[in-house]
Amino acid sequence: MVDSTDGGESRQDSRRKELRKKIEHSIEVAREQQRMEMQRRRLETARNGLKCYERKQYPEAVRYFVTYLKILEDWKGVASEGLHPGVFDQKKDAGELLLINSVYWNMVRLFDRTSDDGKGNKEFMHYLEKYIAFTKGMPFQPLAAETLRKYMRSRVIVHKNEIKHAYRIITGSRCFVATSLSDLDHPETVPTLRVFRDRILRKAAVGRWVVKTYYRIGPALADRLDRAPRPVRQMTAWALDALAYALRFARLSRLDAQPKDLNR
Repeated sequence: MVDSTDGGESRQDSRRKELRKKIEHSIEVAREQQRMEMQRRRLETARNGLKCYERKQYPEAVRYFVTYLKILEDWKGVASEGLHPGVFDQKKDAGELLLINSVYWNMVRLFDRTSDDGKGNKEFMHYLEKYIAFTKGMPFQPLAAETLRKYMRSRVIVHKNEIKHAYRIITGSRCFVATSLSDLDHPETVPTLRVFRDRILRKAAVGRWVVKTYYRIGPALADRLDRAPRPVRQMTAWALDALAYALRFARLSRLDAQPKDLNR
């Protein structure tokens, strides 16, 4: 004979389990809706900031950008101004990381145009450091480096030495003199000199000595160039461009001089 009490308890347990599943599902749905709403809100906020920046509505752009970053801080559960690449997944959050990089870069440009006072400098350096952090090691690092190089050549730049230092950090370049003149020299100059160093100089004892000596005195030379008058810097940049052009021409000449395999 079946105990009706046991059967009733089993049905109650089943109903409780079913109710618990429905509640858990409802919570998951609510969390997903909240996540989607937060994503929609932050993307809309960032887009509004970019639109205001393009329209030169700079105070409004700053407000939108700061709000966007605050939403990200709440999403990732970090302290104010505590965003860092470690709380993101480079693959899953690739689009978000690129957007963050763009927002920090626009903030750098906005505060670069402020007066040279203490508060302005502090804000500028904060956003420049964030821009570097969200550039190093990212898939878009070469694009970000080129963006910096182009900005250094513009006439609106104020904190040129700080931007130049950021460029050195991002590129990891040890071509100190050429990098110091990156606002004046040709875009192909530094890559050409780097190839010459790696493929020619480092293959010979004398060349390795030259490289080692340059690494020792290069930073001091670059520092002097940073403080030199523009005509001196321009003439030095022309000289480096001419050297790089000669190296590229010599390399192409060697390639042309090599016998061609007509069967290929």
